Amino acid sequence: MDENSTEHSIGSCYTVVYEYNDAERTWQVSSDGGWSELHICHDETDDSYRLLAWTHDGQHVLVNNNLEFRCEYKAKSENFHSFKDENGQRRGFGFHKSLKNLESAKQFLEVAQTVLTELRRANNITNIKRNPSLIQTVPVLPERESHNPPIMDESGQFIIHQAREAKLVGASEAIEGPHSVKRQTHVEVDETTGEFIIDNPEFLPPGWREIANRKFGVPPSNLPTVELPQYQKKIPLLLVQMKQRLIELDGFQETGIFRLAPDASECNRIKAMMNSGQDWMEEDVDVNVMANLIKVWFRDLPNPILNIVPARIIEMNQTEDKVAACLGEFPEVYASLLEWLWDFCVEVAEHSGVNKMPKHNLAIVIGPNLFNTDSFDNPMKAMDFSSKVVTFVEKGISWRQSLR
Repeated sequence: MDENSTEHSIGSCYTVVYEYNDAERTWQVSSDGGWSELHICHDETDDSYRLLAWTHDGQHVLVNNNLEFRCEYKAKSENFHSFKDENGQRRGFGFHKSLKNLESAKQFLEVAQTVLTELRRANNITNIKRNPSLIQTVPVLPERESHNPPIMDESGQFIIHQAREAKLVGASEAIEGPHSVKRQTHVEVDETTGEFIIDNPEFLPPGWREIANRKFGVPPSNLPTVELPQYQKKIPLLLVQMKQRLIELDGFQETGIFRLAPDASECNRIKAMMNSGQDWMEEDVDVNVMANLIKVWFRDLPNPILNIVPARIIEMNQTEDKVAACLGEFPEVYASLLEWLWDFCVEVAEHSGVNKMPKHNLAIVIGPNLFNTDSFDNPMKAMDFSSKVVTFVEKGISWRQSLR
């Protein structure tokens, strides 16, 4: 801009300019497709704004639009923005996917949207035709009415009240009001266990019960839990049940428990029952199936426990004292889950004279279920981290054993 001009750039970036082909509904590169300078200019004399773009090499002007409240400037993606002028004509702006250029594009987007927001605020009183707002016309219900449940008649059908007048503003006459609404099923949560209690489950939408009862591959906070006094957060009920069943099957005395692979089909059958909310506790099942499903539960977590923290937390804490001290790095409920698992391993290791599974052996077979190495590009680095995990788990078991 000329130094004596009252118009100055308040936002700029490098871009490739595109035009929108309405007939083909596609974006096409403007001019020769080279880089252009894109500016938002502010004229202090009349407090006006315009969007201006010219090619870097030939200085050819590709965009020269006044900005007003009817214009739109949006991000279609982090490296492509769309501009629509007051006449509905569209322009696109593409950005190089380098961190520097993407940050420049983001800053330009913020300037453009701030300018347009201010223009709309200055014009919305007299210039913008808006649909009448329903918010201001819907009355606030008295406190005594606001929490009342729906009313049903003796046949179980809900009594349908007429819509309030404000809600009919702008409504299509083709849409009828609700009628003959009847509750056929009811779902509530058991406050003690967090399990779903379902009346007439045959009326549930297809697949709903399976999703609601899923126990594997679900964030721990979304599962039914039970409170155990030694842990800060509640522990998933399924883990407690599986441990109980393993003990009932004399799992602590089973040679190679957690190390021996179970029958795959039997394991899948019991897992499916757990995932569908069926009563699996009385099933005649091999003890190694139960031990394996405990490992699978941890392995299937959306975020494996030891991936919750940076890898350096595991690598730098390889002694009993350091493992105990770093537990605070883990957010809840994951810290409590680790403590529960280590305490469980302590109980198993106490019978190592029979089951041949001391702390080190348990760390070897359980550790790999607590992390994945997807973030490691170097196989040797992944192998080294796996070794550090085994030590971390073993020292965690030792720490919890020392507290007994």
